[in-house]
Amino acid sequence: GIQALQESFDGLSNSLQSLQALQASTLVGRTVLVDGNSTMLSPGGSISGTVSAADASNVVLSVYNTAGVLMHQDSLTTDSDGETRFDWNGVTDSGPAPAGTYRVSAQGSSKGDPIALSTQVVAAVDSVTVGRGGIGLTLNLAGAGSVAAGDVIEIRQ
Repeated sequence: GIQALQESFDGLSNSLQSLQALQASTLVGRTVLVDGNSTMLSPGGSISGTVSAADASNVVLSVYNTAGVLMHQDSLTTDSDGETRFDWNGVTDSGPAPAGTYRVSAQGSSKGDPIALSTQVVAAVDSVTVGRGGIGLTLNLAGAGSVAAGDVIEIRQ
């Protein structure tokens, strides 16, 4: 009785883990919005995301290459909900930026004092890793490292 019940639970658990991995695999090739400041610029592509700018003014987004060189800077308008979207087309004053990993940084001011602001970036899902024993899923993102599936803020196309 108990042995058969345990085997039934084990079978159900394995089925759920397989289903979870299958569902996560459908994310490969799609983009997701995650907390972070690093993402990949593809050839002819863009870098986008959001800045958490509640109670901030004079919001400025800066984009740096892997050598730390400032590639782009833009003043952003803060939305009423405090989330400010950004989208950099990958073009600098000297032409298109090379494909590769870029880091974004946002600053603003609150009550006259400068403050650093949190950023979220859109990144492509390269692959999915299933944790040991089928527990936990990790999304491996282009230029943004790895994040737990539960840390995804938004799934995009």
